[in-house]
Amino acid sequence: MVKRPLDIVFGSIGLVVLAPSMLPTMVLIWLQGLRSPFYVATRASRAGRPFRMVKLRTMVVGADATGIDSTAAADPRITDMSSIVFADEGEIPRHSADADLDDNRLIRPWKSRLALFNIERRSDVLDIALMVITVVGIVSRRAALGALSLILRHLDAPAELRRVARREETLIPTAPPGADHPVVAADLRELGRGGAIA
Repeated sequence: MVKRPLDIVFGSIGLVVLAPSMLPTMVLIWLQGLRSPFYVATRASRAGRPFRMVKLRTMVVGADATGIDSTAAADPRITDMSSIVFADEGEIPRHSADADLDDNRLIRPWKSRLALFNIERRSDVLDIALMVITVVGIVSRRAALGALSLILRHLDAPAELRRVARREETLIPTAPPGADHPVVAADLRELGRGGAIA
């Protein structure tokens, strides 16, 4: 499989192309709190060995110590620059009385289902197509969603997954993969105590 070499080639090209914008971005992140613009965390490799991941910080220093793992547009842990990245995700539960609950009922299950479908159908051609769609999304979100919908139809994705990917209709609560019901407030309280969703 040529995925790893493609990741290295496209990652290197992206790094060279984006390098001129990285220094001003780092300065802007630093100016938001006069702290390091980098987030460093320990992650596990495929072989299970720990390694240090370094990326540009998208949240305030110490955000990971809060124990909160959900993000929304008004999340005080997110820096101003990354609120742009999460702008659409934050719009979905905008009129909700419980944004965290809606995030877990409307957004996360569908993101998980799309990710699992991507893993099942992973190929070099699909990876390249998704890279192109990502670039298209910078210019036109609507065109990117349309292209993704065509790919999902070509791959015989379930109809409900194709419908959600088009984002033309209101999202409806759905069960996370492996669960038998959409998340309810009691599930979030159970998770807060270290339990699991049934």
